[in-house]
Amino acid sequence: MSEFFDQAEQNIKSLVAEGNFNKAYKLCKSLIKKFPQANRVVVLKKNIEEAVYKKNNKLIKEKIKKLDPLWKEKALPELIKQYRELLKLNPTHSKLKSLLNKAQNEYKDEIEKIEKDFNETQMKKLNNLFEKDTNLLLDELFRLEKTNRGNKNVLLLTKQFKEKVISKKIKEKEDLIYSEKFDAIKNLISQLQKIDNKNPEIEELIKMTKGRQYGLQRDEKTDFIYNASTHLNTLMRLKKYKEAIQVANEIIEINPKNKKTKKILKKAENKYFNKTREKTITSIIDHSKTLKESFSKNKEKYIKI
Repeated sequence: MSEFFDQAEQNIKSLVAEGNFNKAYKLCKSLIKKFPQANRVVVLKKNIEEAVYKKNNKLIKEKIKKLDPLWKEKALPELIKQYRELLKLNPTHSKLKSLLNKAQNEYKDEIEKIEKDFNETQMKKLNNLFEKDTNLLLDELFRLEKTNRGNKNVLLLTKQFKEKVISKKIKEKEDLIYSEKFDAIKNLISQLQKIDNKNPEIEELIKMTKGRQYGLQRDEKTDFIYNASTHLNTLMRLKKYKEAIQVANEIIEINPKNKKTKKILKKAENKYFNKTREKTITSIIDHSKTLKESFSKNKEKYIKI
């Protein structure tokens, strides 16, 4: 067994001498797993870890020095990328972690400044368009959203100006909005929803319009029922039951719970039925008399069955 470990130790040292630390380390771990009491291999494993640690730190030190010029160039994204890669060699390297934090903070400040400058420039441009032509402004807002997908600052900016446009268009159309041209109002609402279909001002406009339209329809319905009821009573007095039935049905269609009209309808139907039945009977009797007279005068023309 001693010869086995002598040979294993020699193989591990040879790998280390060749710089193949990874393979040597794996061989150590494999042997320790099979022979936990193999102290010679445990010591070799520890030596490899220390050697790799020193080698990695040396590499990190050299790499940090090479990256220094990037600070002057303000190549912060590249610095962040390189420092993160180096941390994989030694996650506890204090200087490396400090440099990474510095690069990240400066990059964050730089991004915030760029966004601030961008917002100020866009704000000025969008305000000018708002004063000159809201249609051109909307085109610019949709372009910004398309070219800056997922950018929260841009989305907040476009939302703000969409709200301004909607408010302006609603104010410009106040005469229409408070008129009874409900089809035109609905068309306006449809156009506004194309700008932002979740805008609370549009939702309020929809509720108000529905309320006004319902109120107007209710008033019109009340007037119709009142006038129709007066007409219905007149028709009943004139014994125009057929016309009365028609008017009563129209009233009930609008107000199905109108008990008074239902009562009049039933009365009109009975009167109309009796009236038409009497006419039918009279007609049959008259027709029978005519037939008898015709038969007595022209018997030869009739065939007996």
